[in-house]
Amino acid sequence: MSLLGVHHIGVSVLDLPSSLDRLAGIGFTGPAPERAAGPDASTGNGIDGVDMHLAFLRDATRCIELLAHARPRVAQPPRPGAAGYEKWTIVDAGSDAPRRLVAEFDGLPVYREGGPVDGFRVTVHSPDPEATARLLKALGLEARSASRFVMNGLLLEVLPVVDGEQAVAPRADDVGRSHLALQVADLPAAHRALVEAGFEPISDPLSVGEDFRWLFVRDPGGSGEIELIEDHSVTPVAAHWPEP
Repeated sequence: MSLLGVHHIGVSVLDLPSSLDRLAGIGFTGPAPERAAGPDASTGNGIDGVDMHLAFLRDATRCIELLAHARPRVAQPPRPGAAGYEKWTIVDAGSDAPRRLVAEFDGLPVYREGGPVDGFRVTVHSPDPEATARLLKALGLEARSASRFVMNGLLLEVLPVVDGEQAVAPRADDVGRSHLALQVADLPAAHRALVEAGFEPISDPLSVGEDFRWLFVRDPGGSGEIELIEDHSVTPVAAHWPEP
């Protein structure tokens, strides 16, 4: 599978205007939100009746997607240690700045720190970390240990769900749900490879215009879904995480 890099980190929020303001305050800007509704939005997310507004915000090298559903199923964010993508950090190359809180989206904290590359450091809690690791390896991420995986612009740590916390990952229309979107060179080929390997894409590749195709694949470990994107308008930064 031709994995190119991180396309974006996505976050479902309750208050889109204030979330846009928070991102602008840390250097992420972009065009006005657009509405996504109808059959493709519902099929691609695996949820009936999807109706949401979304916005892609960028700084020089990274992208964050904000999504606001018209009818969110859950209006409270998941608790720390519950299943799903819980914690993510914006990493700035060439800086030794310590980790600090820079924003919060409806209870989901966003941190920033210096590091070896421009990218993201992400933590996900999985009910079955070994099954989650199988998907990450099939997607092309490099395993540095049983729990740490890297690719261009990303260091991902996979941890078990904390005892007593929710073991079912948030749905796409739950406030505070965060997801990882990875960019591939050929989405139909990636879809075929995943199906042949026994994984479960939520849909066939879906198109937005001529340059953008997308789909979600379910994590068999239960941490949620990972989005795969073929986007000919964006070239990911080649910023592979160095060996520790």
